[in-house]
Amino acid sequence: MHAFIGLTEAYDSSVKLALHTFGLEALPDGSDFAKIRVKRPKACGGAPSLTRDPRACRAAFAANAFDHAIYEHAHRIFCARLLDAGLRGDAAVARELAAASLCGSLDFSNIEGVCGRLETRAALELRAANMARCGSKRPTIYAGGMNYIAPAREPAVIKRRSDAELDRLVTI
Repeated sequence: MHAFIGLTEAYDSSVKLALHTFGLEALPDGSDFAKIRVKRPKACGGAPSLTRDPRACRAAFAANAFDHAIYEHAHRIFCARLLDAGLRGDAAVARELAAASLCGSLDFSNIEGVCGRLETRAALELRAANMARCGSKRPTIYAGGMNYIAPAREPAVIKRRSDAELDRLVTI
């Protein structure tokens, strides 16, 4: 098992967990959490313009189901380690986790949990408004911190892996 697992969707929380795990202290100037080389997103480019397409989500999910299963497993290890470190009570950690739908009831290996929430009326209205504003033609989606481009190939038949198999994959 790895000594540390961090998630890009929870970067600041991951840094705090790494500091705790390895017995380090944050730099007093806060540069541990500095956003370096971050460009302001274009109005119709990057994350703000993603179409949130439920069909693209389902196609990408089917083509990447193993990735989702591994992510869910690593995500739960990350959440448990945050709890063990006493970091889940930190207000900044709680905000970051909530914003990325992490450490809650969302199961990133469950297609209905990940893609189903893109099929709600509010999500479909947001998608339509975004497409009208940006004229987006590319079938990208945003689901719980993961970006996808719909695959051009047919989805593979997916088998569910056991937790033991996932542990082995995570530690490779």
